[in-house]
Amino acid sequence: MKSIEKRIRENNRVLKFKRNILPPELEDDRLNRAIEVQLSMREQWSHRLLEEPNNPIFLFNRGVSTYTIGDNDYWAIEDFTRVIELLPNAEKAYYLRACLRKQMGDEIGSQQDFDTAFRLNPLIDKTIGW
Repeated sequence: MKSIEKRIRENNRVLKFKRNILPPELEDDRLNRAIEVQLSMREQWSHRLLEEPNNPIFLFNRGVSTYTIGDNDYWAIEDFTRVIELLPNAEKAYYLRACLRKQMGDEIGSQQDFDTAFRLNPLIDKTIGW
């Protein structure tokens, strides 16, 4: 289990490094544009879900957009949970839900999701690409 936490810490370190490449004024502009894109994408996925409410791809993508924006962790968790209900082997949904649960202080739920994600795909933290 320590290796999982070590790999997660390493991923977080890489993300922090990537965020510090640009000067702050350019980074803020880039971040604002990225959030605008994700807000637009989340809206598009929500509209598509009105037509196909049980589409796991639409649910997953809306969950990723919401996770990226960071404005409604509960909504993202709901989307990832629904994906898992539809596709029990969706390791990326388990992994991202685990990350959210950990941020929210749900250590037990987070650990269960990380365990499942790594059982399904031992290299999940490398395949997420973040």
